[in-house]
Amino acid sequence: MVKETFFNSKSEHRVYAVLRVLADEDAPLGSWILKEKLEHFGIQISIASIGRFLKELDAKEYTVLIGNQGRKISEKGFSFLREMEDDLFRFQLEKDFFDASKPKSFQDFLDLLHARKVIEVETAKLAALHADREIISRLEESLKDHCDHASANADLTEISCHFHELVAEASGNRFFYSTLKLLILEEIELEKKYPYFSSLTQGRHYIQDHQEIVFAIKNGDSQSAMLHMESHMNRLIKAIEQAIKGGDL
Repeated sequence: MVKETFFNSKSEHRVYAVLRVLADEDAPLGSWILKEKLEHFGIQISIASIGRFLKELDAKEYTVLIGNQGRKISEKGFSFLREMEDDLFRFQLEKDFFDASKPKSFQDFLDLLHARKVIEVETAKLAALHADREIISRLEESLKDHCDHASANADLTEISCHFHELVAEASGNRFFYSTLKLLILEEIELEKKYPYFSSLTQGRHYIQDHQEIVFAIKNGDSQSAMLHMESHMNRLIKAIEQAIKGGDL
């Protein structure tokens, strides 16, 4: 059963339910049978309301009245139903993705970092192949800001994460960029809950890692950019694994 919360309105939910019921039947259905079947979708509706609703679907050519036998779904109705179900499937995938991106345990956090690693190694390679002077200049400025923040003993979380987002932006792949931004956002939220994470993932000792990555990108060396990013992410993951194993968190 597809819940009403998956839809923009109660009316949209009813349209889907009616078309889905009719699509599953070979014979026309009358209002009484439709009323019973709609209850399986959690929809309570009177016979009079069903009649009015069906007339609206007839007007949109989603349903067809077959004499006094009841309604059948039309070809236009089938097409609209497929569009709705495609949207529902996409909605569920997006929901699953967003739920997975919100760490609920230390293991979830490690899984998030492993996902970041896969994406970031690829974005580093693409950045070395596609980065222009403007984005390289911004990466170098990010390195300078990182050093300045570290010298001032300031919080390095934002500037360090911004560097990784810049690398993803330099890759030219908007899907990697958007996904990475989401993962980093959820990581930051978790670090607010467990501040000790920040010292493990955003420390000043990672500045050299960033410098080596930028150097490789600037020189168009995709292999070196990949290797340095992989090494950098491995260090982050290892630091978290050791802290969890040692009970420091």
